[in-house]
Amino acid sequence: MAAALKEATDNMESTNKKLKNMEEEFLGRLKSADIDFIRNGAKDHVFGNINISIKNEEVEALLHRLDLKGIAIATGSACDSQFTAISHVIEAIGVSKDYAKGTIRVSFGADNKEDDAIKVADALIEILNKA
Repeated sequence: MAAALKEATDNMESTNKKLKNMEEEFLGRLKSADIDFIRNGAKDHVFGNINISIKNEEVEALLHRLDLKGIAIATGSACDSQFTAISHVIEAIGVSKDYAKGTIRVSFGADNKEDDAIKVADALIEILNKA
């Protein structure tokens, strides 16, 4: 356990940089494709944990269509991940219903490759452009 902790802390800076780059790539691709979304959460956050709300989308449809492409996402907030209804957390931070219904959480970790952010963003863009 001590060896794993040491490895994680030794690599923390490079891992955070990698996750920040993946986040920026993911969000940048969505913006470039004119996807109407808002990012939820604070500016200071754990890199790689992205919660967005997409306007006028149904979260269940996104969840299933991404799953068919081999991409697993979560719905709602991390505090309320077992329910697919609009979470009390999303409501509490003031996300309007036209966005809140399309709230998803995408998580990248140290084992992900930077191309994974591109793959997930492109799949989401393809799905949303067909809707």
